[in-house]
Order: sequence, then structure tokens, then C-alpha cells
Amino acid sequence: MAKKYAIVLEGGGGKGGYQIGVWKALRELGIEIGAVAGTSVGALNAAFIVQDKYDEAYELWYNMNSQLVFTGDSKTYNDLVSFKIDLRDWERYTDYLIATLKNRGLNIEPLYELILYHLDEKLIRESPIEFGLVTVSLTDKKAIEVFVDQIPEGEIANYLVGSSFLPMFKLSNGDDKKFLDGGFYDNLPVNMVYKRGYKDIITVEMKSLGLKKSLRAKDANIISIVPSGDVGTTLEFNQERSRNNMRMGYFDAMKAFGKYEGFDYFLEEVPEEDYFLNILLELDETQIAEMGREIGLTSGSSKRLLLERIIPEFARLFNLDQNASYKDIVVRFVELLAAAANIERLQSYTFRELRKEVFNIIENEHPGSLDFSKLPDFLKKSLLIKHSFKKNLVVNWAKIIVDRE
Repeated sequence: MAKKYAIVLEGGGGKGGYQIGVWKALRELGIEIGAVAGTSVGALNAAFIVQDKYDEAYELWYNMNSQLVFTGDSKTYNDLVSFKIDLRDWERYTDYLIATLKNRGLNIEPLYELILYHLDEKLIRESPIEFGLVTVSLTDKKAIEVFVDQIPEGEIANYLVGSSFLPMFKLSNGDDKKFLDGGFYDNLPVNMVYKRGYKDIITVEMKSLGLKKSLRAKDANIISIVPSGDVGTTLEFNQERSRNNMRMGYFDAMKAFGKYEGFDYFLEEVPEEDYFLNILLELDETQIAEMGREIGLTSGSSKRLLLERIIPEFARLFNLDQNASYKDIVVRFVELLAAAANIERLQSYTFRELRKEVFNIIENEHPGSLDFSKLPDFLKKSLLIKHSFKKNLVVNWAKIIVDRE
């Protein structure tokens, strides 16, 4: 019998497209789902999973915009939450904020209508997948962690809205109970599914603010999927951002289940350790001496200098453990160069394909085309110590190492 996982989806507002990308990967991987629990937007996406409405969820997040969530001037809203503010339009921004305050918060009527449109309560209650969510009852002054069998008939939509309700949202006068976003209690409800009997758990995080209650259980098998890049802010409901997050979620999930290798990129057909050791051993004495001089290492026989001093220094500069393999070091270096060359990250490559793209840019284009601001801070800071971060340092290394079979 196939193993059944519990999926736990973190709250994160406009970042929610990331979770749909993860779901796409889990479907392709044939992962059996026994339960889904979520907070805020995680609860909303969980409802899609429980209903098996992948196509609807995909279309929603692929075409996401703030008008699907709030009423009002979407352009001004998007400018404010993405900090793309033109001071010449200052009056427009202040008018929007004043109107929002007078209205006692952002009107989320479109969100409620969206939930009602996509929600089939009968389908949820009859689903073989268990469904749980977290919210906070302001009326009863307590946190609520519930599975669907504990929610009164006809109330699932209200609980979903309540799980996503932030203090800046406008309250509806007709509500019998007042709720607050579940992130004020537990934004990643792992404990809920563990207490329900699930030991194999997949958590999908989104680098969000909110409280998280850690699970202290040695018998739990937890696979954590965490964004490998920037997923935006909680209130950023932006189409381009959402589509990017969906791609990222897909590739991050595939890597979490061993379908890709690499650090920041997603690599297939990566050769074994001997291949990378041979790349280094094929360097001649002149090349080794040049590499050593660049980082202030000049004494010792060439091969010992390379393997005992230069390579460990590479590992340190690349923020890798000193026990990192030769494979790790070379792959990391190629990926850093790929980032500096602005090579698209969210797609799959064989290692040789990525290496070839990197070398073509270095060999055929002016090194100035490399955007060294793309290199991570840890590498720039390390290089600043000895060399005031000369751009030709990395380019020279690349010409020595990358173009080798």
C-alpha cells in the first residue's frame, strides 16, 4: 500500500502560487495525500487540494491580481505594496490611504465571493483527503485548530475567510463571529496533522511572518519545501510574481524529492565525483600557479597546492563546508557564474548544458556583460578581503575550469 503524506501549507497571502507549483510536482510524482492542513492562504489552497480542483487553482493563481481579493483602485494598491511609488503621484496615494481608513480597512468582498465560487462543501466533506485549518476567534478569544468534521454545516467558507483575516481588512457587520488570521497562532500547523496520526509530513513554507509551533516528535518524517528565491510579500497579489512563484514551487518540490541536483539551479545528468576530480587534475602547473596567485597562495608543489590549499579555499569562498566534494565545488562555481551571466534559473539543465552556456558567455562576450551584483554577498565579502573584488578574478577561474571535458 502506497505511503500517504499529510501536506502542511504555510500562510503567506499573495505568495500562495508557490504552493500550487508544489502541488503540480506532487501530482507528477504520484504522491498519495491523506490529509492537508493550512493557515490563511494555505487553508485556501488546501481546500483546492481536498476537492482535487487543480485546474481551477492553477487558473486562479496564474491570473492572480489584487482585484480578485480587494475592491478599490488596484493600480494604487499594487504601487504601495510593491514600493513602486512615484512621488509625483503622492496625492493619489494619500487619497487612497485616507479612503481606506474611512472605509475601516480593505474590503475583501471579492475574496469571499471567490471562495464561495470555488467551494463545494459537500465535495470537501466527502473527500477521502482530511482537511484542517487554523484561525483565531476574536469573539471567543481563543485559537481554533479544526478539521472539517469539527466545522458546523454551511460554515466552511466563513472559517476559510476567517483563517485569512488580517487586522487591516474591513469587518462585515453581518458576521456572528469575528475571526483573525491563523498566523497569529500557528502559521504552519504541523502539530495538527501529527496529532491526527500522520508521521510522514510534507511542509510547504513561504518565508512568511507569523508564529510557528515546532513539532517535537522523533518519529515524524518531515520533508520541508522552502522557496529557493524571492517570493514577494504577503500583500503582493501580482500576476507576474505569482507565475514565477508557481514555477519556483514546482522546481523546488522536484528537487526536494531528488529529481534535480544543484544548489540554486536545477540540474539533471550531473556526472559522478571522479569526473570533477579529473577536471581539476587536468589543470597544468601554469594554470594552478595562476589560480594560486589570485588568492595569495604560491608555495608548494602544484598538485598539493591545488588539492590541499586552493580547493579548500574555493570551498570557503563559496560558503561550502570544508568537507565539500569536488563535485560540490565545481557545480557551485558554475552556478555562481550562471547567476552572474543572468542565465534563467527556473528551468532544468543538464550539467553540461549549463556549463556550456556559462562558457559561451565568458568566451564570446565581453566579461563586462557579467552582472557581478548577482553573486551572493558571502562571495563578494570573501573576495573583498584579499582583492578588493576584482571582476577578472572570477572570470580567470572560469576560463581555467569551466571549458574542460
